[in-house]
Amino acid sequence: MDALGFGERWRLIPGALTAHLPGDFTRSAQILMDSLEPELAGHPGKTPWDGFIVVPETEFVAEPGINHFGLAMDVLK
Repeated sequence: MDALGFGERWRLIPGALTAHLPGDFTRSAQILMDSLEPELAGHPGKTPWDGFIVVPETEFVAEPGINHFGLAMDVLK
């Protein structure tokens, strides 16, 4: 099997999160937030590309988060 590129992985991860996290968005959002590392603001070596590491997670939050706007915005922050 060939290695997947960034875009290919980016499209697969939201589906995997949906499949493996609880169906309740509130619980899933909390698990997702608990899994994130601390923010890197001001960290030496931070690059403009650092935000791309969470692109799949933002896609996961987008659709079910529409019905939980405040929580979704907290997760995306």
